[in-house]
Amino acid sequence: MGTPDFSVLHIEDDPLWASLVASNLRGAPGIRACWQAATAAEGLALARQHQPDLVVLDLNLPDARGTDLASDLILQLHPPRILLLTVRHDALTLHLAGQTSISGLLWKESHLPALLPAVRAVAAGQHYFPSEVQSAMRELR
Repeated sequence: MGTPDFSVLHIEDDPLWASLVASNLRGAPGIRACWQAATAAEGLALARQHQPDLVVLDLNLPDARGTDLASDLILQLHPPRILLLTVRHDALTLHLAGQTSISGLLWKESHLPALLPAVRAVAAGQHYFPSEVQSAMRELR
């Protein structure tokens, strides 16, 4: 039996990346709804309104740090699973990815083809960390 239908909120300030992710997710089998936000404030408002199953989160946002937004999201009554999609490879990002509230991490420049499989895995309750991300996380430890 497949993963039940799920909803996704993508929070991304870059219009090109927002468009790329939307084209990968909208209309994909199993995704019943997909919303987009360009700021942390807009994303948090949409998350509260729609209670998505999954948030695909960029960490570089114009009005707040994505790390702070991730913390706000997990404090909701019905917290979504969180998949980070970022260009950041720094220690803070890798540390955040290792937290139990984060279900996956993809680097934009190398993992966009894995977006849909990652979204499906995370929506199904699994974790998704490609081998390069796992290696970087091990090195950080």
